[in-house]
Amino acid sequence: MRLDWECARAILQALEDMPEAEGRLMPGDVLGWDWRVVSHHIELLAEAGLIRAHCVRALGAEPLCYGQRLTFAGHELLSGIRQPSAWNRIKAKVRDAGLEMTVEAVKAAAAALVKDMLGG
Repeated sequence: MRLDWECARAILQALEDMPEAEGRLMPGDVLGWDWRVVSHHIELLAEAGLIRAHCVRALGAEPLCYGQRLTFAGHELLSGIRQPSAWNRIKAKVRDAGLEMTVEAVKAAAAALVKDMLGG
């Protein structure tokens, strides 16, 4: 399964929008994607250190992962990609450079966008 950055961004935003500092964002809470896709992306975001999550693996069943909270790195990344206009510019910058949408490429494009906006 390929990384879907739109799904990953939706998960980050949903975790930020949770009313308590640490909760339980279930895969079905993120609308627009199959729960298995969301569960997988929750696991990937946790592996990248962007969120804290928990995965339950039962024999013969697909893993069920739920998000608990953003990490500092997750908050930092979301700050750069939260606004749709900035997100679209970041995607275009990465694509125009001929790069894949990796965490590092997204971070670098976000940093470059901030630098451009600050006139430096």
